[in-house]
Amino acid sequence: MKISLTKALYVAISATCAMNLSSCDDDDEKTADNGAVVADAVLKAANVQFVNSTVIPTYKGLADHALSLMDAIKAMKDDAGLENACNEWKQARQYWEWTEAFLFGAASNYGIDPHIDTWPFNAEAYSSMTSFEATNPEFLGFHGIEYILFREGKARPFVDLSEKDLAFVESIAEDLVISAIRLEGAWAGVENITSEKQELLEEAEIDIPDNFGEDMITAGANNRWKTVLAGSIQILEGARTIVDEVAHGKIGTPHNGEDVEYIESPHAYNSIQDFEDNIVSVRNVYYGGLNATSPRGGSLSDAIAKAKGGEAINENVVSAIESAITAIKNMKKPFVLNYTDKSAQTAISELENLDDALLAAEEFLQDK
Repeated sequence: MKISLTKALYVAISATCAMNLSSCDDDDEKTADNGAVVADAVLKAANVQFVNSTVIPTYKGLADHALSLMDAIKAMKDDAGLENACNEWKQARQYWEWTEAFLFGAASNYGIDPHIDTWPFNAEAYSSMTSFEATNPEFLGFHGIEYILFREGKARPFVDLSEKDLAFVESIAEDLVISAIRLEGAWAGVENITSEKQELLEEAEIDIPDNFGEDMITAGANNRWKTVLAGSIQILEGARTIVDEVAHGKIGTPHNGEDVEYIESPHAYNSIQDFEDNIVSVRNVYYGGLNATSPRGGSLSDAIAKAKGGEAINENVVSAIESAITAIKNMKKPFVLNYTDKSAQTAISELENLDDALLAAEEFLQDK
């Protein structure tokens, strides 16, 4: 099925950021005058690292794995092929969950988050569906693909898939690829993505009028983030948003009985992995890079830790991140069968502690 989208003109992102860190002494003097706790040059370096070491590599990985998932789905001919597609789904899914600490920008502005990550999948409507509308988020994205490929945490028997299922899942996979490439292109710049991806964007006639990576790098010199500090605060607020969603939405909504159907990735039994990956996303953002397991130099963590009075603030955030991840790992699996277990409440409590720690870091940066 052809998905009708509008054509894109991209503004290429600058691949380099001319920054002389030896000017920090001058900036420190300026911050002493206005009372800021972290110099603009230090925060600017953290913002640049956020874009180049966390956001762009994560979106690139998502786009790459979405392409692999699409190829695996189109190649399915038997149980082995379907099993391979399931594995590719989990790989792409993980990269998506690693993006959720920075849903601001393209993911929210272009409606990509709800477009590819709405749940629960409307199985009843799908069973009676005779035509597929690419605009209905109840059927799109990861959870539409999940519903076709998985049952009770395992790959379905290939013989159970109808011609309708196969056509449907291929169409959704193609749509997912376009969304993932849009995200990469909107943050990295179209000139910095592969020619294959550029061709797919041209064929889909995408319009992406923004360059979020460049805007974050030049925060203070553009209208999106009017100051460098505003860019850094946006990064922390993005992290806090997903922490709150995992605690009170993804875990809390079913655990507290508000909506027991509101369970993410229930057919793949992937819910707890999703929760963990969301907080890994927070860790990547705060520690300064994709797959960062400890704070890196030049990160927001490093900036706060080295500021006067910031060491304890940073230690609280680091400790809270690790405690939240551990609590999620210790939840009783699968979540879809154990959402009332007390381990879920333990995870919620640790996530609330993490939100408090991130809020303290945000307030520390804003202190005047």
